[in-house]
Amino acid sequence: MPDRARQYEQVFSRNPTPMWVFDRETLAFLAVNDAAVARYGWSRAEFLGMTLREIRDAAAVPALLAAHGRPRLEGPLRGGVHRHRTKDGAALDVEIVADDVDWDGRPARLVLATDVTERERTAAALRASEARLAGIVDSAMDAVISVDAAQRVVVFNRAAESIFGVAADEAIGAPLERFLPERYRAAHGRHVETFGRTGATARSMGHPGAVTGRRADGTEFPVEATISHTAVRGADGREERLYTVILRDVSTRDLLAEQLRQAQKMEAVGRLAGGVAHDFNNLLTAISGNADFVLAELAPDTQARADVEEIRRAAERASGLTRQLLAFSRKQVLRPRVVELNDVVEGMERLLRRVIGEDVRLVTRCEAAPSRVFADPGQLEQVLMNLVLNARDAMPEGGTIRVATASVDVSALPVTAVRPGTAADGAVLLVVADDGAGMDADTQARAFEPFFTTKPEGKGTGLGLATVHGIVEQSGGAVWLDSAVGGGTTVSVALPAYAEAPVDADGASARPRGARGAVPLGTVLLVEDEPAVRTLAERMLEKAGYRVVTAANGREGLARWVEERGRLGGVDIIVSDVVMPDAGGRQLVQRVREERPDVPVLFVSGYVEGGLAASDMGGRTAFLEKPFRQDDLLARVRELLRRP
Repeated sequence: MPDRARQYEQVFSRNPTPMWVFDRETLAFLAVNDAAVARYGWSRAEFLGMTLREIRDAAAVPALLAAHGRPRLEGPLRGGVHRHRTKDGAALDVEIVADDVDWDGRPARLVLATDVTERERTAAALRASEARLAGIVDSAMDAVISVDAAQRVVVFNRAAESIFGVAADEAIGAPLERFLPERYRAAHGRHVETFGRTGATARSMGHPGAVTGRRADGTEFPVEATISHTAVRGADGREERLYTVILRDVSTRDLLAEQLRQAQKMEAVGRLAGGVAHDFNNLLTAISGNADFVLAELAPDTQARADVEEIRRAAERASGLTRQLLAFSRKQVLRPRVVELNDVVEGMERLLRRVIGEDVRLVTRCEAAPSRVFADPGQLEQVLMNLVLNARDAMPEGGTIRVATASVDVSALPVTAVRPGTAADGAVLLVVADDGAGMDADTQARAFEPFFTTKPEGKGTGLGLATVHGIVEQSGGAVWLDSAVGGGTTVSVALPAYAEAPVDADGASARPRGARGAVPLGTVLLVEDEPAVRTLAERMLEKAGYRVVTAANGREGLARWVEERGRLGGVDIIVSDVVMPDAGGRQLVQRVREERPDVPVLFVSGYVEGGLAASDMGGRTAFLEKPFRQDDLLARVRELLRRP
């Protein structure tokens, strides 16, 4: 063999890269070098008895045959990365370079197989890591946006798509300033320059007017932003600086915070109003009750009687104001029952037509379906009256007021505050709409605030919508309004729907009232912390023939109860205030009924923290609202003593 041929053979045999020659027609190995023997594990003799099929996956063989059956190559072929296997079954990733040669007159192919297993494994791990990182970034609840040194977007996650209303494909490559209001773009450029120079990381707490984003539709929204930067190496090895902005849309959070502040303010005013109403009701009870005593002693058609009657009427008007305060503060005592809202609207229609005036047209549309709600009928009438009067006042030149009822699914409401009734997921709507001047956004935001009014001084107390709000919420419903300047106002009230037929909450409608029979006079335990009211009620009861035992609070009342047990018959009925220092009426009654479950109880109050629930009533329990008159007190006592 010539020296040059021996040299070529040596180059082939000792090349550190696995090499072989195979027959293109049969795929049989014709020659292999030492590196191939060492890397694949077969001896040279074994190799020369094999074909390419033994080192390739079975699934790849058809493509292999097709590839090698093509015409002769015109130059070296770089065949990409292929999966081979060794004698012991291990997998190898190899990068192929091949060229066609003649081998003893046979068409053959020379192959160099560079082992890139570790490189491929590393690349696969990198791809998996990148996929995990991309998944983490995409799953983030906040918008993650990365930009290059030219402030072009290179990363735009799904949250960013949702928040800004722009698809990632559209955002990638766009300037970051596209997502900022124009007035903030210059400041943003200065921030980026500062971060790049100092290496600092900036955090800006978002609130309206501080940091603002801009959506695709042009709307702006407050954000909380964190900006950082890092240096990375590109594919060409050069260092590249990336800036990452993490944005959180805080518009909902700010809205909730404002709603919380408003709720806290309303709660504080409500507590104040409730406390004032409680004390005022006690004074009114004493004023009106003693006025009745004086009226009983005065002859008719005298100036003194007219003066006392005017005092009595003033007390009644003041009582109406306290009821509004209590309704607003949601601390009035409700006497709820299942009622048809349609009946309330239809029953009020004639009265409403009289109070709105001739220049205002009233149109009512009650849905034919049952509109049963569990509420105090008197309070529902007050809600309707307040809404209609507000609508009338919004149309000084006249117009139309539309009142409608409808049954709806709770899920269809724009609010979530309606608690369930007994009709599955059902609610009843009361809607009052007008053609008035409407409200701007600031007025709408304050519409339900107590004492807020747009009416001239002396024309309104500002308690109308606040009262509606209190009554509706205490009844388990929600109220909201829609308005636009020049477009009128629509106020909607949603109450939970009930499936039961209308009946009084305490079952009183099932019993005939005023049953005949002798009035069973007996001993009354009177518990009241206000001395003037206690003295007045004691006098009323004693004049009617009852024996009265008094106490200033629940603790004293329990002591009087124990003392009276030793007397013949003991206490026949308890008349008690609800809210008192030391111990209230509920605690007293609970303790007494552990011993005597059937004792009649009349709760008397003008203010109840949390309200008296329907479960507190019924049976031999009733309620009398302050201020009360003598006839009302005696009628309730007689009724309770008659109840079985």
